This record gives sequence, C-alpha cells and structure tokens, in this order.
Amino acid sequence: MIRNIESEINVQRDFDLVSILIGVNNQYQGRTTSEYETELREIFRKAINHSRTGERGVFAVSIPDYSVTPFGEDNAEVIAVEIDRFNEIFRRMANEFGVEFYNITPISREAITERNLLAADSLHPSGEMYRLWVEQIVDEVAQKLPQ
Repeated sequence: MIRNIESEINVQRDFDLVSILIGVNNQYQGRTTSEYETELREIFRKAINHSRTGERGVFAVSIPDYSVTPFGEDNAEVIAVEIDRFNEIFRRMANEFGVEFYNITPISREAITERNLLAADSLHPSGEMYRLWVEQIVDEVAQKLPQ
C-alpha cells in the first residue's frame, strides 16, 4: 500500500482535496488489522502533508462491503464483520487525525437486493452506486474547497 503511494507522489505536490478510501484489499488478502492501522497512519500523514489546507482538505470514505455481491456471498458473514472491523479502525484513525469520515458502507450493502448498484462484473460498484455515494457527501466535501 505505502509503496504504491511513494511511487505516485515522489515529490511535494499540494492538492485542494485529498481523499482516502483504502482497506478492502487488506481485508481480502487476510492482512491483520494491526498492519492496516500502521499503514493507515502513514497514509493519513502523507495525505495531510499533501493537502494545501492540512487535515481540512482531506476526507476519508469508508470501505464498501462486498459481502453482498455474488463474489462474496459464500463467506458473507465473515466478510461483513471484517469490513466493519477495518472501518472501525478507519473511523478512529480519521478522528485521531482530525479528518472527516464519510460512511458509505450502508449504501454498498443495499446491493444485496438492488443489483443495479453493482457493475457488470457483479463485484465492483456501478455508476449508480457511485452516484449515491457522491450525493451523500458532495455538499460537505465541496465546503472543503478553497473559496
């Protein structure tokens, strides 16, 4: 995770907005929550460092729950519990760093009955799901932009 960020941001660049949505691969790959927390702490530091307005210009978006997809249905209960555990760490870390945390996970869970929220691969979010996420957070995120 950190290695990929280093290769993308190898010089100091400042951004008006920096978003953090990370963790589903950690959960899927069976990585520990302590490893996630350690890496997440570094990601928050880097995000804040690359924001023109510090923590005010950074926001975090919760991990979507893929347990409701055909891909995750065989292990749905375990996946959902683990996603919640990773999101608890994510929310706590965002609070610790003074970064807004937006919980879009409940919207992702609607895909259990609303399959139009899934892309054609039946795993990833569809444009419709992204639209719902954006509608939930856009007004608050827009306030973070410089005037």
